[in-house]
Amino acid sequence: MKQAQAGFPLFNRIVVFVLSLALVIGCPIAIVQAGRKGELDAVTLFVFAVFFLIGCGCVWLSLFCRNRSPAQLAEEQSFPSAEQPDISQDALVYRFSNGVKSAAIHVDTVGRLIHFHNCHIPRQFLASAAEWFSCDVDDVQAAHVFRYRGESLTVVTSSGKALIPGISPGYAELRDTVKELVPFTRPGFSTDHPMMGVVYVCGALTGMATGFLLTPRNATDSTLGLIFLVGAALGVAGSYGLVRAADRSLKADLAQPIGFATVGAMIGLGIARALTPLIGWDVMPIAAIASLGTVAGAWFGVCKQSKERRSTSVSGFANKKSRTP
Repeated sequence: MKQAQAGFPLFNRIVVFVLSLALVIGCPIAIVQAGRKGELDAVTLFVFAVFFLIGCGCVWLSLFCRNRSPAQLAEEQSFPSAEQPDISQDALVYRFSNGVKSAAIHVDTVGRLIHFHNCHIPRQFLASAAEWFSCDVDDVQAAHVFRYRGESLTVVTSSGKALIPGISPGYAELRDTVKELVPFTRPGFSTDHPMMGVVYVCGALTGMATGFLLTPRNATDSTLGLIFLVGAALGVAGSYGLVRAADRSLKADLAQPIGFATVGAMIGLGIARALTPLIGWDVMPIAAIASLGTVAGAWFGVCKQSKERRSTSVSGFANKKSRTP
């Protein structure tokens, strides 16, 4: 399998640094100019403060996100740690960089144990990756393969999850091994699915559109900007709450249907744009094509989810049968 480009490429790093630095410098200047013109209010100040913090975060990322070779990863992880568990010498090891630290996952197929190093994030608010976390294979709730500009594997446990990027040699072997050990997806953990990123985009756009429709016509630009930010935040929170509630109450996974429906809508809009020489800019044909893409994407998500749930039932039946004396 072709590996994705590892780490943070230099060109991307320079672009992010320049744009982010311009944002960091530009926001205070814009605040001063707005104050001199008497146009500075609490809403404007809040909007500029949000973008200033975003710029600071991106500057930090561009400066301190490190690229590491496999040899450097192995060297960093060779130092002993008091929290390091006993790991079998026969365990499959996959090392990678999480941007700031070196990380690894150790899969002991014989002992049926998985050890996570600097990559397992507990299911807590603003949590960071634990230095070491070990669990039994039976504690793994799902293993999702996600492909977008490369490939990644999300391993979901009962207490958190780990994102394993396919950027280093040996990823294909790790992915196949984990998928063989965990060929199913258990209900109750839909919010850990990689498609939740697309769901958040859908929620943010919905919140922004709703805020725009509810905004008075005589609202100022700063008020409109604040409504966009608040609407996006509420949309993201609402989409998370919707998926979580459906998963807990109805045992239904909405992450994939909503996520693939959003992707389908985007594809439909792209097709409609390509067909503008034929259909023009008439709203009805464009809306019809986008709606068709939305329905097709949602149906694909439902079918994919049903297939995973059937795999869960078959695996559970096989495990029960194997344990029966």
